[in-house]
Amino acid sequence: MATETHQDEPATQGQWARVLWLDREIREGRYPAVEGLQEEFGIGRRHAFNTVAFLRHSLGAPVAYSKKRGGYYYEDPTYACRRCSCKKASCWRCCWRSR
Repeated sequence: MATETHQDEPATQGQWARVLWLDREIREGRYPAVEGLQEEFGIGRRHAFNTVAFLRHSLGAPVAYSKKRGGYYYEDPTYACRRCSCKKASCWRCCWRSR
């Protein structure tokens, strides 16, 4: 069984792929939900929520949930994650090192 990524632990390549996907979906105004993460990556609910928590707490993203739209969005639409700017899951190592 895979262990969950906690705030103080390094992110895995899979975690970065999910973060990049979530960031892109939010930026494109799709209001992604945890169910979308589960479906896209074949992960459980807990991993999906941990991905949102990682984006919010470890990367400082202003992620909020819209009950009306049923998904996540950035409270600050101008937010840009420096660590996610390359848009490649392969950059997760360099991104984590800059933490």
